[in-house]
Amino acid sequence: MIDETNVGIDPRDQADDVRYGETLLYDYAKFVTTLSLIVLGAVLTLSSTTGGKTLRTDMLILVVAAVSAGGTTALSVANAIIDARVAGRAPSRHLRKAMKLGMGLLGLGVGGFIVIWMELLQ
Repeated sequence: MIDETNVGIDPRDQADDVRYGETLLYDYAKFVTTLSLIVLGAVLTLSSTTGGKTLRTDMLILVVAAVSAGGTTALSVANAIIDARVAGRAPSRHLRKAMKLGMGLLGLGVGGFIVIWMELLQ
């Protein structure tokens, strides 16, 4: 019988050193895209269940725009990595900065929603 509990797969064995960071960036971009969709759904759901109170529409639009922009940025990074590899060239070195921007926009949207939600609860 084979003891598979001690068998592990090291991701560095599956990708060379150059593409290992690229693979992590691609997975991170997919994660942030999915997270932004989940946050967007939560914001829209919670904003419709306010118990008779009204949220400030202008603030809600800013929150939705920030979350959407963060998700769009992350999706663009994942797409840029795929396009570069299909074309046989290295991805842009600015993609890491774009992911930081995308995550920052997502954080801005979540933080903004928490602020307007807490104002609503008071």
